[in-house]
Amino acid sequence: MEFIIEMSNFVIQSKIVYLSNEYAFQTIPKLPTDVSLLFENLCINISSDDKTVYSIDGYHPKTCWTEKELIIPKCQVGKLIVNGNFESGDVKRLAPICTYQTFYDSKTGWLCIGTDELNSTSVKILNNVIATIKNKKLIALWLNPELK
Repeated sequence: MEFIIEMSNFVIQSKIVYLSNEYAFQTIPKLPTDVSLLFENLCINISSDDKTVYSIDGYHPKTCWTEKELIIPKCQVGKLIVNGNFESGDVKRLAPICTYQTFYDSKTGWLCIGTDELNSTSVKILNNVIATIKNKKLIALWLNPELK
């Protein structure tokens, strides 16, 4: 499975929120998707038609967040396309559970799930979500959620 960045002047007009009482992220508004890719406990939701990432949701308790000052990656606006064979209803895990850490910068409100390595390519895919790709693999999701 390969992640392809398609640069554009358009960003999906959804945002990610963190529901503290549910210990979970949710994308609002959520656009229709039919395939989920698991990145730790998060679901990266795509359409099997155009293979574009449209939302990110899932359980992710604050107890697993490690406080760290983060440098937000420079990025351009675009779409994240997942190159692979998918059928409606598919759920696929990208890496074994506990592969990635979660870092949280309380000063900025940003989280990095994965590696905070800056020697890679990043794209803003939602209003407050950045995806980082290296060698066509997803290595990090950067979230700046609204806390609810």
